[in-house]
Amino acid sequence: MVGKPLPHVRLDWAASAGDQLLLHYERGGIGHSFHFLWVTWKKGDPQAKVLWHAVGDHAFEDAGAFVKALDADQLDDDTRLRR
Repeated sequence: MVGKPLPHVRLDWAASAGDQLLLHYERGGIGHSFHFLWVTWKKGDPQAKVLWHAVGDHAFEDAGAFVKALDADQLDDDTRLRR
């Protein structure tokens, strides 16, 4: 491929409630993976605080599909997978 490299991360969707955010994103390339990141970010804080991170084996359409996968224990929250 010639030209600018493609991005390695793509946001699929995000949901928020108050100062908490749930992000669903993909990390691309040969080792493609699907991540969920739950953070809290309070006004005035210099950066978000990670509350939880997990990896799934495919993209989830929306927060409802995420909740079903979470209930079915289909997400891996092993901290060694965090990137």
